[in-house]
Formats: sequence, C-alpha cells, structure tokens
Amino acid sequence: MGNISGSEKGFTYLEVIIAITIIGLFCTMALPAFDNIVAKERLKAAARAMTVHFREVQQLAMAEEQGLAIVFDRSNSYYVDKASKVLERKHLQDGITITLANFSCGGGCVQKKLRFTYLGRCTPGRVELTNSKGDKMYIIVNSMGRVRTSDIPPKD
Repeated sequence: MGNISGSEKGFTYLEVIIAITIIGLFCTMALPAFDNIVAKERLKAAARAMTVHFREVQQLAMAEEQGLAIVFDRSNSYYVDKASKVLERKHLQDGITITLANFSCGGGCVQKKLRFTYLGRCTPGRVELTNSKGDKMYIIVNSMGRVRTSDIPPKD
C-alpha cells in the first residue's frame, strides 16, 4: 500500500526551478521588444484618432457653413476654434507629442493652425507625432480637404 516503485516518473525540484529560470530569462529578453510594439501601436492609434477628429471638424464646418480652425498650442494638445471661441480641446496620450504642425497660409507663410472653410477645403500641411521611442506618424492634409495618416514622411 505505501510502497513506491522505482518506475514512477516525475520532475525533481531542481528541474522545475531550472525550467522556470529559463522561461524567466526568455521573458526578460522579450519584454523590451514588446514595449516597443506597444509604444508604436499607441502612436498609430493617436494618429488615427487625430485624423478622425480632423474629419469631424471638417464635416462640422460644412454642416454649419462656417469656417473652423484647429490650433496647435502645445506639444501634446490642440483645440478647435470657431470665431475666436474654443469649442473643444484635445490632449494626446502620455508619451506622444506633436513635434511639428506645419500649415501653409498662402504667400509663403507657415502657421500652426489648420483652417477648414465652409466648403470643406483647408490649408494644406501636416502634423508630425512622435512617441517616446522616437517613432513618427504623420497626418497629412491637402488643400481639397483630404486627411490621411502615414508613417512615411510627406515630400515637401
């Protein structure tokens, strides 16, 4: 009844500890790669959200038949301006900054303001977003009002 034969198989504590140590080492080596992937996906999500918001502001300008502007005032926020009145302020996630907001205002001048007319047209330019790892995403706007997101820098 209490006899243990030599044919029973199992793992010793030493074997289990070695296996857990090896798994822990692999997880430790994979963690920085996982962190980079998460940071890149957060940047992409922020760029897509900003693109959608630009399109919403464009639609609002056309629906109200009045010009609206998106003003980039800090490195991690922007606001919607309607006749010098702030309609809405947006903040980016931590670790994501606006490193460039460059919109043409005609005659060679450049400003940090994206203007939409009541026809949906706008000032052409781009917004560059950067995460803490140095990855970049671009929101590119053309004069006809097309707004798109890319990880490839636009040609000037």
